[in-house]
Amino acid sequence: MNVWIFIWRMQPFHVWHKNVISTSLKNNSKTIIFIGSTNVSWLQNPLWFKERKDILYLLYEKELQEGSILILPLDDNSNEYLWIVSIIDQLKKILSNTNITITFYCGDLKKDYAIKIITKFKNLFLEHWKTNFYEVWRQNSLILVRWVLHKISGTLIRDLLKRKDYKNIQRIVPEEIIETLKEIW
Repeated sequence: MNVWIFIWRMQPFHVWHKNVISTSLKNNSKTIIFIGSTNVSWLQNPLWFKERKDILYLLYEKELQEGSILILPLDDNSNEYLWIVSIIDQLKKILSNTNITITFYCGDLKKDYAIKIITKFKNLFLEHWKTNFYEVWRQNSLILVRWVLHKISGTLIRDLLKRKDYKNIQRIVPEEIIETLKEIW
């Protein structure tokens, strides 16, 4: 069984997330999305876990009901070991079969902090499952906004939402969630 695992803040969800999830659904038995930073809210993390989970339900209700996508909360924890143990504990409840390959996906293997921690404690995962890492580059996820080329990111979208620049938001956020984001912001 192949399982893709994403650890994302999704502040907010955008087209890069949607494209990667679509690819996962075509190629895997299960897609697990850990929504990170569920215990904090601040300027770069304005959406609470429930709001982000509700957005995923707008987009993937059928897949969530079927169980091909699972959404799990992941609190921030300054203790890296305890953070990893919380991921493993949640996965052990779901993935009882030991004949499983889990692949952690990210946008940048060299810079992604979650991947660095998982790599550091990879032996803890190997006790239970075969583990891989895969990078889905965001290099092709660029948008021209006000004559400047930007990498699609939550930071860019939050800035556009503050400015109520819905014309550009529509280009990088799935259409189904734009009204929800307008209500939240």
